Amino acid sequence: MSDATFALGDWRGFLSRLFALLAEARVDVAPYELDHVCYRADTLDTYAAKKRELETLGRLLTEADVNGRPIATYYLREPLRYENREIRLVELPAPKPSKPTAAGLEHAEFAVGTENMAKFMAFDTTGMAKAANPEIELSFGPIAAKFHPTSLLDVIQTERAAGAVSVEAKLRAYVGAWAEGEIIGDVAAFFDLPTLASLAAAPDHELRALAVRRLRL
Repeated sequence: MSDATFALGDWRGFLSRLFALLAEARVDVAPYELDHVCYRADTLDTYAAKKRELETLGRLLTEADVNGRPIATYYLREPLRYENREIRLVELPAPKPSKPTAAGLEHAEFAVGTENMAKFMAFDTTGMAKAANPEIELSFGPIAAKFHPTSLLDVIQTERAAGAVSVEAKLRAYVGAWAEGEIIGDVAAFFDLPTLASLAAAPDHELRALAVRRLRL
């Protein structure tokens, strides 16, 4: 079993401290899933180094540009085990150019369900304005707990499903335009290899044939 300490530092100490602070604040998180922990990078070099380290512990689920900086999320092969909890996801944001940060574990997030978000409204609700998976934050200085209605893994899976549908719809439109002579050249050049690989197994024979042909080039 791989120990994540080399990549995340003293993650057990971080969680112990956070749970002690939550207990002092009389915030009961026992019923809720500890969805993921967040390790913030202080520089782009740190971000790249932490990506390499986390890739030895699990697989990259997603890396997306959020407000001008990349945020990567990893699924650990071996979860972080703390008391009776298992934590599979690690979120790794690159630093914001306008906001210096210290490298290290910064917060843990709990998926509490939409029906329970009202229990945490006494804390910082600035993040409730987010369109996707709004959040409430309870800060303890350099570390924090955040509360969301939905787990990060569910959000990623939902976004992937929506993206897959939109890519297939886009490719189908290109195929139709290509057949009518409205597009000259190889339609599949618009798509990267992972997308083409997934479409190579698509049930639609026209999409499958196009993807397979492009993959052979």
